[in-house]
Amino acid sequence: MTLTTEQSRALVDAIATAPSLDALADLRRAAAREQRLDVRGSFLELLIELRQEKLARAGAARARTE
Repeated sequence: MTLTTEQSRALVDAIATAPSLDALADLRRAAAREQRLDVRGSFLELLIELRQEKLARAGAARARTE
């Protein structure tokens, strides 16, 4: 399925601002279910993986300081 420009922007923004790994996983599932969008192998998958890595590093840094 092809997304409109607005839908694409909203999805990229949601990925970039996802507050947790769980929220990111929920976002991926919602995109697959609601938009019939398979992000595997796409630019969106790369963005999701980058955000996951950033969230994981932030969580590890918080754990070290506590």
